[in-house]
Amino acid sequence: MDTSTNDVQVSPDEIRALFSTALSEMYRAEVPQYGSLINIVSKINRQQDQNASNNTQHRLEVERQGAIRLGTASELQMIRRLYSIMGMHAVGYYDLSVAGLPVHATCFRPLTSHALTHKPLCVFTSLLRLDLINDDELRSCAERVLSDRKIFTPRCIQLIEELEALTSVPKAKADELIIEAVRIMPHSPPSIDVAESS
Repeated sequence: MDTSTNDVQVSPDEIRALFSTALSEMYRAEVPQYGSLINIVSKINRQQDQNASNNTQHRLEVERQGAIRLGTASELQMIRRLYSIMGMHAVGYYDLSVAGLPVHATCFRPLTSHALTHKPLCVFTSLLRLDLINDDELRSCAERVLSDRKIFTPRCIQLIEELEALTSVPKAKADELIIEAVRIMPHSPPSIDVAESS
C-alpha cells in the first residue's frame, strides 16, 4: 500500500500542532536562554506531576503562546486567513492607546474544548494605528515602510488561498505552509532607520 505523505490528510488541530512545534524551535534558536528555561520548567513539571495524566503533562509541555506585530489592515486580514487554516480565531479586543501606544490587538486561538486540549496555542496579534501617530514625519515614515514591506511570501499567499477552503489538508502541503508561516514570526525583525526611510 502506498503511504506517501501526499496521501496523508491533517486536521486544523494537527496543523496548529505543527506550527506550535515550529515556533518553539524558532524561539529556541533565536534566544538560547529560552530553550534553557523551557528545559528547566519541563524538568520541574515532570518531578512535581509524576501522577498527572498524560493529557495534563502534554498540555504543560507544548508551546502555548506567540506574538506578532502587524502594520496594515491587509496584513491582519491575511494573518486571519492563515490562522483559520490552523483552527484559530480572533478572541477579545485590546485597545492599547489607553496606555499611550498607537496599537490595538486581539488574540487568535482555538475555540472548542477539544481543540484547546489538543493544542492550546494563542497568538497575541497587534496592529499599528497610523491615525494615532501624532508626529507627521514619523507617521509618513511608517506609511512608506509599511507600503513597501511584504511579510507574506508569494508562496505563503498561494498556499493560504489553496488550503483555506479545505476541511483537511495534505500533510506535505501543511508542512510547506508551516515553513512559510514561521518566516512571518521572527522575534527580532530588522530595525527601521527613520533617516534612511525619509
